[in-house]
Amino acid sequence: MQTDLDPQWTTPPASGRIINPTGAVTVRDRSFNRLIYPVLSNAITHRLRYASFWCWVIANTDGLSTAEQSKYEKILLFASKYHQCEEHDGLGERGLVGAGRAVEALPEEHPRSDAEDVTVEEFYTPSVDPIPLSSAYTQLTNTNGSGFENYYRSWLIRLFLIQDSTTVTSIGARLANAYAEAHSVSWDRFEQAVENNAAPQDLIQDFAGNGCICSLSDPEREICHRVWLGLINRESTYDDLGLSTAPQEHLMVTTVEPFLARRNAGDGSTPQIGAEFLQRDDTDSDPETSLERYVEYGLDVHMRASQLLFLHSAHVAPLDTRVADSSDHPLTEIQTLWRFHIQSEQFAWTVESLLGMFLDTLRAFEPCRVDEVLTQMTADPAFTQAVEDALGGIETVWVDGSANTFDEAQLGILYGTNTTSETTVESTDETQDPPSSWSDLVTAVTGRAETDDPFDRNALSEWQLQRKIAAVRSDTSRSPVERTASACGYAAVLLARFQSRYEEYYTRDALSGYRQWFAETVQYSQVPPNIQMLWYPDEYFSIDQSAPISAGMRILIQECMLRPYLDRLYDRMESGKIPQHFTVDGTRNLRFERSYPSADRSFYPNPALSRLKWQRNWDTLFELDFVSSHRPRDFHVTTTGEQLLSHVLGGAMP
Repeated sequence: MQTDLDPQWTTPPASGRIINPTGAVTVRDRSFNRLIYPVLSNAITHRLRYASFWCWVIANTDGLSTAEQSKYEKILLFASKYHQCEEHDGLGERGLVGAGRAVEALPEEHPRSDAEDVTVEEFYTPSVDPIPLSSAYTQLTNTNGSGFENYYRSWLIRLFLIQDSTTVTSIGARLANAYAEAHSVSWDRFEQAVENNAAPQDLIQDFAGNGCICSLSDPEREICHRVWLGLINRESTYDDLGLSTAPQEHLMVTTVEPFLARRNAGDGSTPQIGAEFLQRDDTDSDPETSLERYVEYGLDVHMRASQLLFLHSAHVAPLDTRVADSSDHPLTEIQTLWRFHIQSEQFAWTVESLLGMFLDTLRAFEPCRVDEVLTQMTADPAFTQAVEDALGGIETVWVDGSANTFDEAQLGILYGTNTTSETTVESTDETQDPPSSWSDLVTAVTGRAETDDPFDRNALSEWQLQRKIAAVRSDTSRSPVERTASACGYAAVLLARFQSRYEEYYTRDALSGYRQWFAETVQYSQVPPNIQMLWYPDEYFSIDQSAPISAGMRILIQECMLRPYLDRLYDRMESGKIPQHFTVDGTRNLRFERSYPSADRSFYPNPALSRLKWQRNWDTLFELDFVSSHRPRDFHVTTTGEQLLSHVLGGAMP
């Protein structure tokens, strides 16, 4: 018998992901794309050798349909799965996406041909000979297309390896030849399998030797080194492209300021490259999809400088551990752009955390109105106590264990310092009476740093406040209401910190071009919420700066989180794609999903485009021998990476 009025499920809902429920990550992902394009997609694989493979295919064909392209890809992925490259430390099966994807059918000779819910990986067995390549059995994408055409073609174009889907550049031809020399499978055998719509097992096994996706040869790596870092002499046509013969001089070109200045001045000229070099039908105004805009906006320079900046920030010895912290540092300009991005990322984290707090409070008091939920979040004494505690100071505490090198590299870019040891935060046991108004709170968090650069990670920083919020939300010794109100108090100080950063740092005259770059990014995204709402509050909502902190916080929650969330929720309900913010408990009652976002120490509450792509990027840097491991937690910069950084930072490269 039903014991309450909660909805009852006859069948539990299918599991799903929560992706960008408030829209807060839109600007973050857009700024990431503008800084790091063209980081390899992960739709099929994130292995760099996929570029070698496709240069080889394109060099040997006159144009392929997407159905034909997918057959070539299947042979490569079957061979890579068969090989597994277990002898290569850190590689194994990494880089193959969708091995667990359901298939359309298994061949009749397969021992499980009549089974349901079979996956792609069940094809990877010697008992099936030949392996069928038809889409009636396996598909690479949801649209039954080719991963190359759908996801990777533009990537290879931006790396100047191909001109289009049918033509390799001179550099692409060199990479194709290096790939062909690395494995023993003739093109005729490979092409015959595609024509027969089936790949013999001996072809799969032979190709798995040195043709698989995880066996990058030294000649390929040398070409990819220069391509990835943009060490290309770009003449007026594709035919004149060539690898730079003076990479040491070329590497010094990491400045992004000329591109910012030209765009802000409305100059539409395209440096380094002539108009006849570009695809004539490439007229899309979006810099992420147009090669002309990609070059005009200097996104290739952004990508190279971003890679160098992260390597530098992660390399704590023997080079200086501080990142670009002076105006004449070679990486100062790209660091400034990354500060905009990281701050936007921190803002998105805060907004999505507020969503979790709101749902927790709603669950504790349901049924109740929205204004009652907001009052509970900000009126409980724990809210004021958290504000007092934060203003009293938060200390960084060293604990046993190694730090997450990737996270520390990002913190190093924002704050100028990183560490190799794990750290956490604790209250100083000192309190400061809360200000009477929101504007006074912004003033109270201003001027905490002891240097001209306000970004001090140990001076009431965003990082410290994020740690406090995550710790409070996971503290089961406190009641749910107290946890939420306390976390909301810390979030109020964090939002005030975002607002004070603008006055302390982003208003500087020297940052005019960078502000314009970020404003342009926001304009592309076309949706709030974004961190500019706190920089220019009068333009977005009528928050009374003289109002009490609790009142100001309620307005911020409504406008930065609740209103965008409800708009997106209802829009998706109308389309039938409701995001899963609810679960069914053991009594089959519908419950709000209380684990969202995760209350752990992660800088990212949920999987994000920027996080996922950077993980793939670290695999690439590992394959290029710039870092010692594909695992972002425990790598170090290799000798090759040290030489690269020494040159860029003013030293001599052997």
